[in-house]
Amino acid sequence: MLLENFRPSIIFSGDDHDYCEYAHSLPFDDDHPISPSRVREVSIKSFSMAMGIHHPGFHLLSLLNPDPLQENPAEQRTFADRPCFLPDQIRVYLSLYAPLFIATLLLVLHHSMRAP
Repeated sequence: MLLENFRPSIIFSGDDHDYCEYAHSLPFDDDHPISPSRVREVSIKSFSMAMGIHHPGFHLLSLLNPDPLQENPAEQRTFADRPCFLPDQIRVYLSLYAPLFIATLLLVLHHSMRAP
């Protein structure tokens, strides 16, 4: 009912874990002949790495001005969006920080054994 009345171009929702997309179908409406027949719903991924989220992320939305020189400016998409994922934090900690920590400990141990 809300989708039929408002007929949005895109819907954004939030999720505490994963990114997903869903396409809602809209019935044809004589009052809105140029409105889309399908509306994309995007669930935006959590930015937090808590609760076992390996790849936190965010969503990039770019808004554009319609081109007035085009024949049907109302039919233009005036936005572009894309998900952006951050690196796996646990893998960064285990593959980068842990070896550097161990190497630092070995270097300090070696230096302390060598000093008189």
